[in-house]
Amino acid sequence: MCRMCRFYAPGAHWDCAENVEEHVIDKEKRNHCEFFVLAEKYVDGGPSRESRSASDAKRKFSALFGE
Repeated sequence: MCRMCRFYAPGAHWDCAENVEEHVIDKEKRNHCEFFVLAEKYVDGGPSRESRSASDAKRKFSALFGE
């Protein structure tokens, strides 16, 4: 499933950051791809602790300046 892959990149050639040989039309259906790696947001229920910390810090920084 392309949409769950870490290489899924809408706008890239065939919506993939890797150099794939075949075009997958339905990105939400099961397919076989040798490049598939599960995206971090789907591993262990979500982003890593470091990712959450970074986004929390960014949110707090923005709040300081009313952005």
